Amino acid sequence: MPEQAIGVDLGGTAIKLGRYTREGDCVESLKIATPQPAAPDAVIEAIATAIRQLDPDKTAIALGVGMPGPADVKGRIAKLAINLPGWVNISLADRLESLTGLPTGGGNDANCAGLGEELAGGWSPVSKLVC
Repeated sequence: MPEQAIGVDLGGTAIKLGRYTREGDCVESLKIATPQPAAPDAVIEAIATAIRQLDPDKTAIALGVGMPGPADVKGRIAKLAINLPGWVNISLADRLESLTGLPTGGGNDANCAGLGEELAGGWSPVSKLVC
């Protein structure tokens, strides 16, 4: 089976996940409600549970998370998730790695969306992209 990765869009009301090929094709997707209240432990466990559902055969080799706010420069810590109360300096990547066994990184969701558009070529025929 070709290498696949899982992408997560962490939102205040919904968490969207997809399993993607190296070429960027979505193999399967899933949307779950963000637990309310959106306490870090509950949200991280919900993401891990959804990943197990999305990838029961453990074919994914990595996990990327777009989060609603800034991440640290290494993409490991959710510095401040603006629409998730109590989300300040949460070690999101470390915690998801321990629950899923997948190497994990993350970044601001708008930056992730812009990068995805650039990599997928969704911005052409323009020469510059701002997201």
